[in-house]
Amino acid sequence: MRRPGVVVLILFLIALVAPPHVAKAAISNPTVYAHRGGAGYAPENTMGAFRKTQALFGDRGVWLEMDTQATKDGVLVIMHDDSVDRTTNCKGEVIALTLAQLGKCNAAARYPSWPEIESIPTLREVLRAGKAGGWSLMVEIKNIPLESNFDVTGKKAAELLVQLVHAENFPVSRLIVQSFWPGVLDNIRRIDKRISRALLTASTLPSVPVGIPALGNLAYDALAGHQIAAPDIASIGMNKQFISIAHRLGKQVVPWTVDDQLTMGQLRAWNADGVITNRPDRAYALYR
Repeated sequence: MRRPGVVVLILFLIALVAPPHVAKAAISNPTVYAHRGGAGYAPENTMGAFRKTQALFGDRGVWLEMDTQATKDGVLVIMHDDSVDRTTNCKGEVIALTLAQLGKCNAAARYPSWPEIESIPTLREVLRAGKAGGWSLMVEIKNIPLESNFDVTGKKAAELLVQLVHAENFPVSRLIVQSFWPGVLDNIRRIDKRISRALLTASTLPSVPVGIPALGNLAYDALAGHQIAAPDIASIGMNKQFISIAHRLGKQVVPWTVDDQLTMGQLRAWNADGVITNRPDRAYALYR
């Protein structure tokens, strides 16, 4: 069995001598991924947020980032937390509620300035609207240890998602699936290799002050054949050199979550491929 530290060291040494996999311009504007649909100015993970961001920045190539998890009756809905308590006027764990029960919730209830009631969208609704409207989607499959919906195999939600993508004939060129749980991405790759995959890692973990270093994220991507490294912006080693190494290995770097323009500008100078942000309006004000 390979030791993670050895893998990272070997990866680093190979990257130093390897020729660049893909030529990139010295400085370019990173692709903007609207976190939870643009949670800085709209109720997160709602059709209202998706439509507003698409209307504002669709012609600039914005991607809509969102979270999905399964209901009690096996329907994928758009929701970040494993419960509906924080963002709606309902209570309960998503995995313990049916779609009909979730249909009574207002997903804009915690956003008092929003003028309309927002239902909790299903992934099918988003795929249909996105196909018709030309949306590009980055969908996170929520599968976090210790949360109520955790599936150690990473199979259930991955299989449901790919089935929906195929049933709705959504263009896989406009879809990225991301997850913190590597098994989810491995299952996506197993079912449909055409779908791009991004590994999310955090700079801190429960009861551990230091989380996954950026190079650890990249090492797994290189070994597993995933296309995008998406480390927390605060991760150890998240810097210009890391992005250069990733590019030499043919991987993209899309860190999360960046809302200040200073860091957005730094990522552009570092030649990052994208940025996940609650404030795509701030990103586009900078990336003229």
